[in-house]
Amino acid sequence: MGKEIKLLFVTDIHGSDVVFKKAINAANMFKVNYLVFGGDLVGKGVFPLYKRGDKYYDVNNNLLTKDKLEEIKKNGFYVYISEKENEIEDFNEMTINKLYAEFVTQQLVSWFKLIEERLKDVKVIWNLGNDDPPFVDDVFKNNDIKFEEIVEIDSSSSPLYMLNCPYTNETPYKSYRIVPEYTIYNKGYELLRKVNETTNAIFNFHAPPYNTKLYLAYENGQWVHVGSRSVRELEEKFQPLLGLHGHIHESHAIDKIGKTTVINPGSEYTERILKYALITIIKEVKGLAARYKLASNVISKG
Repeated sequence: MGKEIKLLFVTDIHGSDVVFKKAINAANMFKVNYLVFGGDLVGKGVFPLYKRGDKYYDVNNNLLTKDKLEEIKKNGFYVYISEKENEIEDFNEMTINKLYAEFVTQQLVSWFKLIEERLKDVKVIWNLGNDDPPFVDDVFKNNDIKFEEIVEIDSSSSPLYMLNCPYTNETPYKSYRIVPEYTIYNKGYELLRKVNETTNAIFNFHAPPYNTKLYLAYENGQWVHVGSRSVRELEEKFQPLLGLHGHIHESHAIDKIGKTTVINPGSEYTERILKYALITIIKEVKGLAARYKLASNVISKG
């Protein structure tokens, strides 16, 4: 038996502190070498409320039940509570954006601190996604946290690399990091040119490959195709060892593109459930040559 490399892959947590803490605990419990995040880390926006006594009201002065307030939080929104009369009525887009940046920054900094405190023997690899606004990059830089496009997972004459790409193909929804298919292909090709052997690469691409079990989204009562043709073309042509993907919460699946195993663990962050992929890679060395192969991969939740 060769050297084991264990990965825990989690994606699309959308600002859920509960799911993030579960990921930290799972990384320690499974004794993985790497905790890998696949993007869409932060919450989706800010929901301002006015508190009067023990009751909460929205900007239209509608009374919110405790269940409704809990639903807002579970759906990935930060809640700003004001006790000042008429304050939230005067909020404009600039005010909301400023509050959103403050909430996101505070949360990410708390996560970085939690990782430093609790993950002593586990390395964290970050990717971003289409729901992570551009200022998130600055939060990482300002806290000396590296978002690296290429990470060396294991050293050898032909190292094992993880390639991280946050972009997704165009969708009907307005979000960040949405680019044309050719941009995704060019970025992937640019990253692959920097590795020794493409079969010793792991894709951590937020967009799932087209025409696989990973790419169907349920919208308006029907399943629609939303995967990236460029990601599929890259995986077909260059046959990386593994493709880790997210973006489509309901399409949790493991599939194959040629010899490449592709995985989307899905997401149930709204239910505060951690969905993850636990992956074991074996490194075998013969002479000066190193070969990596998947020993096991499983999708689960908790």
